Amino acid sequence: MAIKIGIDIRSLVDPEPTGVGTYTRMMVNTLQAVAPDLELKLYASGRRERSLRELGIAEEPGTTLTWTKKPNKILNARTVALGTPLLDRQVGGVDVWFSPNINFTSLSAHVPHVVTVHDLSYHLYPGFFSGKRRVWHSATRAAAMITQATHIVCDSHSTAQDLRRVYGLAPEHVSVVWLGNDLVVFPTQSEVESTMAELQLPKEYVVAIGTIEPRKNLVALVRALEEVAWSRPELGLVLIGPYGWKNAALRRVIKTSFLAERIHVLGYLDGPQKNAVLAQAKLLYCASSYEGFGLPLLEAMQLGVPVVTSNLSSLPEIAGEAAVLIDPERVDQSAQALLELLRDQQAREMLRKSGRARAQHFTWQKAGLEMAKVLRAVAEQGVGVVKPSVTPVEVV
Repeated sequence: MAIKIGIDIRSLVDPEPTGVGTYTRMMVNTLQAVAPDLELKLYASGRRERSLRELGIAEEPGTTLTWTKKPNKILNARTVALGTPLLDRQVGGVDVWFSPNINFTSLSAHVPHVVTVHDLSYHLYPGFFSGKRRVWHSATRAAAMITQATHIVCDSHSTAQDLRRVYGLAPEHVSVVWLGNDLVVFPTQSEVESTMAELQLPKEYVVAIGTIEPRKNLVALVRALEEVAWSRPELGLVLIGPYGWKNAALRRVIKTSFLAERIHVLGYLDGPQKNAVLAQAKLLYCASSYEGFGLPLLEAMQLGVPVVTSNLSSLPEIAGEAAVLIDPERVDQSAQALLELLRDQQAREMLRKSGRARAQHFTWQKAGLEMAKVLRAVAEQGVGVVKPSVTPVEVV
């Protein structure tokens, strides 16, 4: 008999999906492929109803979508005030509910709940967030959702350690499932050339990917580029991703920088364009103060793009020996790393080789298989076991 898994896919409703949206889409599609014994009962909401195909999910037997055609703000308010709607009832009943991220969620008392926690930045670094974002995290009751869940899945051992330290979770309450690297489709030469021409990008540039927010340390990146500009007169900076919050300082630095004409803020790019821009970069800079995983590292490594990243949180865990690690708050370290890599072709080649090898440790098939193990184990034990004896998952 199939195990009925309810999955919250509301993160896919955003027309420009974030990393959480990518995670949700890939995890659903992978579970369809590797776990035919799981019946996936998906839930989404919003004014405009969309099909599975429009959301990037395969239309497979055993997968159904329930859509509530009401504004999410109204549904969220009802969840906070009344504890409704009960999402498991909305989809017709489930054996386990899977939340791929923290969100407004109410379930029947008998339904076990598996939650993916991508990071604890909202708790550990609230100053990085706007007042509106802090209110949102407070309203979702993230702490209660985490501590009351039947089981927690996280993207890295770094985040697992944070969860145990902050919330006192037992090791058997948390599983680590690394994300996959196999999202990148190698661009053709014609795709690269057309993208470069359309976006009018320089021949030589450093790229950074992700929502533009303070923890990405992009002000330090601009300052570092200013220090190396004297030796690289053609070097530019390309930022891929939408503006998030608290960006006044970065906007001011870009506007007043003597490199302003070399800085290209592209906003959100779809997969083919993003891959083409990334593939042509001299290197990827991803030196955040905190990340729960760091998917851009794997995307760059798979394409053979050298990586400069932070020595903090999960980033060393994901990078292994295949990247240059720096203190993200040290502009001098950033500048030195950029200058040395840009000058040293042999070092870049070594990073390309080691990066491609490192990326092969991460696949969505592995992630889906391990997630399916967790869901089956929780379904078997039920909600009565608050901290089930699920073997912590480690993808090696």
